Amino acid sequence: MDMRITGAYSAYTTYPVKNTPAPQKARGQAGTDSVSISAAASDYQLARRAVADLPDVRANHVAHLRAQIEAGTYQVDTASIAAKILRG
Repeated sequence: MDMRITGAYSAYTTYPVKNTPAPQKARGQAGTDSVSISAAASDYQLARRAVADLPDVRANHVAHLRAQIEAGTYQVDTASIAAKILRG
């Protein structure tokens, strides 16, 4: 089947695809594929799993702040916020 694109996309040309079979192993040759993972990659996977298991929200911290806000006792430390902004 020949498909041609016309109009604004006429600069693109279609080409036939030649299907070739994958090379076959010689008789008697056994497959010996293997995979090894470096120690760094293994450590990375372990750390990634540990972080994924952490909750997205620290519920006890949020509850404490919510209680302070509702009681009217929450104080914003503007000097600390300014220092963090300036530090980058």
